[in-house]
Amino acid sequence: MHKHHAKHCMKRVVHKLHHMGFVSWDEIEWDDGYWEVDDARRADGSQYDLKLTRHGKVVHSEKER
Repeated sequence: MHKHHAKHCMKRVVHKLHHMGFVSWDEIEWDDGYWEVDDARRADGSQYDLKLTRHGKVVHSEKER
């Protein structure tokens, strides 16, 4: 993914995460055609690993806490 396009898409992913109620996360990275979000946390303390398309659609969610 082109660097400028990646920055734009990451902003979309961050917006989506906030819209979904997440307040923080450890890492967001582009890997094998998906955004992977490690340790996304909600205000209630629940924590997830997520995989999203480049457009911000969640394709995998795994609750860790």
